[in-house]
Amino acid sequence: MKNYYSILGVDELAGDEEIKRAYRSLAKRWHPDKNHGNPVAEERFKEIAEAYAVLSDPMLRRQHDLKLQRKRVYSADFVFYDSPKNDQKENRRRGKPEYSEGFLRWRSVKLRADQRRRRVILVGMIIAFIAWIAGAQWLEKYNEEQSRLSSLEIERRLREIAQERLRMEKKEIDNLDSPFYAVFGDGDYDWLTTNHIEVNVPHADAVICLQQADEPYMTIRNEFIFAGNSFTLTNIPYGRYFIKVYEGAGWNSKRKLAGGKVNGAFDRQARFYRVDRKPFVFIEPTEENPYPNTVDSLDLNPKTMKIVPMTEAEFFKYPKVE
Repeated sequence: MKNYYSILGVDELAGDEEIKRAYRSLAKRWHPDKNHGNPVAEERFKEIAEAYAVLSDPMLRRQHDLKLQRKRVYSADFVFYDSPKNDQKENRRRGKPEYSEGFLRWRSVKLRADQRRRRVILVGMIIAFIAWIAGAQWLEKYNEEQSRLSSLEIERRLREIAQERLRMEKKEIDNLDSPFYAVFGDGDYDWLTTNHIEVNVPHADAVICLQQADEPYMTIRNEFIFAGNSFTLTNIPYGRYFIKVYEGAGWNSKRKLAGGKVNGAFDRQARFYRVDRKPFVFIEPTEENPYPNTVDSLDLNPKTMKIVPMTEAEFFKYPKVE
C-alpha cells in the first residue's frame, strides 16, 4: 500500500495548506515539461498527483488514514486466533471492515450530500463557462461595431476635409460662371420656349456644354458646375442636342486651354468626354402634336452611364455661337 504522506513528504497531521504547498513544490520539480523524455520523472509526477488527489479530499484522506492504521496494526507477524473478534479483524485486514448500521447510514447520507454538492458545483461551473463564452462573443461583436463606427467616423471626417478643400478651391471660380465663354460664347436662348434640361452633377466639378447634334454643330451653352449640385439649362431652342463634359478636380485659373484662349483648367483627374446616349430632342408644336416634350433630365455620373472619350481638340473643335 502506498503512503501518500511519504510521497508528498509531509506529516500525517499536516493541514490542507501544508499539503498543497508540498504538492506544488514537487509538481514543479517533477513536471514532464521540465523533464522531457524521463520516464522516471513521469511516474513520479503521477504518484505526486495521485497523492494530492487523495489527501486533498477529506473522505478519501479519512479512508487512506484508516488503511494506514490497519496496516500498522495487522502486520505480517501478528497471530490471529479463532474467535468472532479475530474473524472481524481478519476481515478488516483484508479490506472488509465491519461498521455499525448507524455509521453506515450516516456515511450513505454524507456521500449523497457530497454528490449533490459536486453536482451543484459542476452545474455552476458549466453555467459560468457558458456565460463567459457568451460574454466573450458579445465583447467581440461590440469591439467590431466600435471599429466599424470608428471607420465610418474616419470616412466622414475625410469627406469633410475633402469638401473643405473643394470649397477653398472653388474660390477661383463661381458656380455657373463658365471659363469657356471666350470659345463658345455666352449662349443661345429662345425666350419663347419652355424647353429645358435638368442636370445633376454628383461626381466631380465639370464644365457642361450643350452642343447641336446636327449641322452646324454649334455649342450653344456652357456652364461650370460644382460636384453635388444640380442646375437647369432653360429656354433651349428647338433642335437635337448632346452633352459634352470637361471634368476634374482642383481648378487652376492660371492654366491655359484651347491654345491659350481659355484661362483656367483642372489640375487633377481632368478628362473630356461626350455622354453616349440618344440626342435630346425638342420639336416645335404642330397640329398633330400640339404639346411636344419640352423637359428632359440627366444624371451626370460616369460611373453609371456610358461615355465617349474626347480629345481637347475635339472638345473645342466647333466655333462659338455668333
